[in-house]
Amino acid sequence: MKRGANETAAREGRNGDAPGSKHGGLPSLRTVRAKGLAVAGSLREKLPSRGAARASTTDARTWTSRTMRQHPVGTGLGVLALGFLSASLLPASGLERRAYSRASGKAKDLVDRLDASERIGEVLSAVRQVAADAAAEQLASLRPQADAGGARRKLERLVRKDG
Repeated sequence: MKRGANETAAREGRNGDAPGSKHGGLPSLRTVRAKGLAVAGSLREKLPSRGAARASTTDARTWTSRTMRQHPVGTGLGVLALGFLSASLLPASGLERRAYSRASGKAKDLVDRLDASERIGEVLSAVRQVAADAAAEQLASLRPQADAGGARRKLERLVRKDG
């Protein structure tokens, strides 16, 4: 009697199996197919069509080329920043580590010697003056000759204000 009751319960789906399952817990092929079609249909609704995807990629290409033409300096700075970021993610090689340690050792020695001789203020003011002179010469070469004296005076005022 128990055996017949179990078979009836299995046919009616009352024993925990999916209705119509024959193999103790495995859903039928129709059930799996129906669920697969439902998932595929919901994905089709959420994903753009092929034409819409092509249109958006074309729009992105157009926007990118227009932006690069209109803002070349900004694009260059962005590419430079991206390069620095990607370089920072790469591990340093042994050769780079040795070069960094040598350079930092030399810089520390130089700073210690300058600090010990109390000439660091003089060195910094000399560096500022050289930088100001170079900037003034560069501005003078870019602007008309009449304005060169004014640019130099402005830079000298800035140097005096900083130093």
